[in-house]
Amino acid sequence: MPNFSGVITASLLSLTAWPVLKLVTRYPDLTKPAVLAPTGFITLLTVAYLLKWCLPKSKESKTNENENIIGRGILYYTCCLFSFSSVVDLIFYLEVMGFVKGYIGFYLETGERYFNTSYGTLALLWDFIVHFPLYIAIIYCIDNKKDCRNLVLYWASTMVTSLVTLIVGAMSGSYGDEILPASCLNIPYGVLPIYYLLKFLTQPRHFPENRIYEKMKPNLLDVLLALSLAIGLIINVIKGLGSLDSPFPLAQFYVSEYEPYILHPTNFGKVWILFMLFVGSFLKIVLIFGLFQSNASWMLDWSIIFTAITVYGTYVHLIAQFCPGVEKMYQVPDEQTTFVIVVNLFLPVVALAVMVRTFLLVTEHKKIK
Repeated sequence: MPNFSGVITASLLSLTAWPVLKLVTRYPDLTKPAVLAPTGFITLLTVAYLLKWCLPKSKESKTNENENIIGRGILYYTCCLFSFSSVVDLIFYLEVMGFVKGYIGFYLETGERYFNTSYGTLALLWDFIVHFPLYIAIIYCIDNKKDCRNLVLYWASTMVTSLVTLIVGAMSGSYGDEILPASCLNIPYGVLPIYYLLKFLTQPRHFPENRIYEKMKPNLLDVLLALSLAIGLIINVIKGLGSLDSPFPLAQFYVSEYEPYILHPTNFGKVWILFMLFVGSFLKIVLIFGLFQSNASWMLDWSIIFTAITVYGTYVHLIAQFCPGVEKMYQVPDEQTTFVIVVNLFLPVVALAVMVRTFLLVTEHKKIK
């Protein structure tokens, strides 16, 4: 019978974010810039202690040969704790958008002011609609001794992408002189995902019994996917040069006529484009190489990472350009809307296609007697 104890406990404890935030607003001294960061860390430690106390003890099981099936440890409690933070981000999003009031509005003044941007609010929403379900799924897998490798890789990749683009954009753009001590609260959300991304990448993938990643030679589909990735690489180079204000005519033309948001003073658009120019281009080259290799089972991991990065980045970058909070001069021109949407959606569609293609190569392996 499935074990839902961790899922239920983490979900219920996450809901306490509402009364906790309401309580903090009743004590203005706790919301001052110099005090806010320690208050945040104390809150997280308190929630972690409550999780340890509330969760029923799990039964010890025999060690599994699959290293990706793990017991309750740091990853488990990280997901429980971060699920609480996801609900905080949901409340933050609702308050910024004007749906609720009196919970976390103070944070825009004494915490991280850059969340009051289109890019920032979309990042908050993503943390709840995507990361929260991932936390719950990972908790369920750990409690029920299931392989959580794919979930962890996807979660860690989006977390790293989210924090890098948000923090670097904030520090290098128009919010650079408004960075307050509360930004230190992001440290565990950057360190832990990087650790688990590297941890799972460096341990072997375990395939179910009688199943194996098997590919003898590339076919026409692999060639088409490789060509699509190459086209995406060219698009990233053009956008990247435009973000760097390169005199290259095509780059200048694209940024000025199609996506002026790339040059927005907040630098969120620019940082995402540069992230894809360097990190994204490297991953595309790796995947193009892997599509033409035999039995390259490592493609499973890298296709997940690439998909996570591109889907998240496209979501915040593309939608932000159409938000009313962005000045008209930086929004997509009306006559170019369709083209910009197609160009931006092209890469995540290709990333998903590569990932699906890769996972379909994990087939039943029949032993010859």
